[in-house]
Amino acid sequence: MAGFESLVQICRLAESRRIAGTDLILTLKKGPEVAPLCEAIETAGWRVSIAIDGREVTSSTDKIDDGQPMVASVHGMTRTSEVLVNSIDALLSYDGGAFLGKLPASFYLLSENYAGGEDPVHESVARYQRVLRLVEFVRQIADDVRSSPGTAGEAVFLTSRKLVVPIIYQHWDLKYIPETEELDAAVRDVLNHRHDDARKDIARRAIVRMLAGTSADERFSAFIRMFGTFHETFLADFDIYASSFNLDKVREDFERKRLDYVVKLNSVGSDALGKLITIPVGQGLLASQMKSEQSMLATNNALLIASYIFAVIALMIIASYVLSILQVANELKSEANVLKDRSQPTYSKLKPMIDRLGIRIAIYKFAIPIVMACLLAVTTYVTTLAYRSVSI
Repeated sequence: MAGFESLVQICRLAESRRIAGTDLILTLKKGPEVAPLCEAIETAGWRVSIAIDGREVTSSTDKIDDGQPMVASVHGMTRTSEVLVNSIDALLSYDGGAFLGKLPASFYLLSENYAGGEDPVHESVARYQRVLRLVEFVRQIADDVRSSPGTAGEAVFLTSRKLVVPIIYQHWDLKYIPETEELDAAVRDVLNHRHDDARKDIARRAIVRMLAGTSADERFSAFIRMFGTFHETFLADFDIYASSFNLDKVREDFERKRLDYVVKLNSVGSDALGKLITIPVGQGLLASQMKSEQSMLATNNALLIASYIFAVIALMIIASYVLSILQVANELKSEANVLKDRSQPTYSKLKPMIDRLGIRIAIYKFAIPIVMACLLAVTTYVTTLAYRSVSI
């Protein structure tokens, strides 16, 4: 381990560093730390060569003057327990994908300047570690996991149909990995000991439905991208299982209730409109009875007062109508909240139906009263205008 730590230290001293084939190439200036580090690296089994001005130096490193620019090459960077690579994508492809499913014992990423075990964890490494958790999660719920070259294994799911998911992904998939909190929640939900077998079976079926249409080599990458959807699907399916009712039954029940609400709306609307429509007509008749003769003055006053009374009655009917509609709206809201508390996933699936009914209620609550109020205002104004015209 001391040799690998010396490799990391000398890399951090270098002005530039890169892996070329199986060699680590470092451009640096000779300093007092360089010779001990080179000696520790060679003691650990790697061979170090030094070049100055393009020519290899055969003398001991401690004989080189401090401050001398040099190129150090460390040969034989092929170990699987102590891995030094250019970047996280090189780590994923290292040794035929040996680390797609596990962390190396020791590793150092040149581009990220990060060594395994250091704090804080580099963001790309943190994402890689979360992918490894996802790999282990898939292995735990799969019916079988078999080895396959170039992958972290093949997860086999046996539900209504067989699906094989090669556990292989690319470095660009890391940006889609869910956050730790989302992973924790999904693992906790799926691997809960209560209904353990049922939970795993539901999770397997959700994965098969999601990935069946994806090409084999893209399935695990697609699973990373759609992990949030998988979790939501699992919760919805498990909710149905645990509650011992199915979505079709809930939809059928809610459809009956929706029809009840529609009947209530139509009944309230028809009743109110039947009463209201007669009032503007009555006001029109009252206006037509007004005469300009002096002897009709008392009669005209009575007709005007009657028109205003009709208007007040109409406003009371409109207010009663609006209150009735508000009661229906509150009943719908209460029903929706009960369904939401009982089963959030099921509520989400039925929400479009609930929203459409809410829009219908809103039309009854706002559009119809506004139209009727405007019509009432017009007929009342016409009656008043008629009264003024005959009183001149």
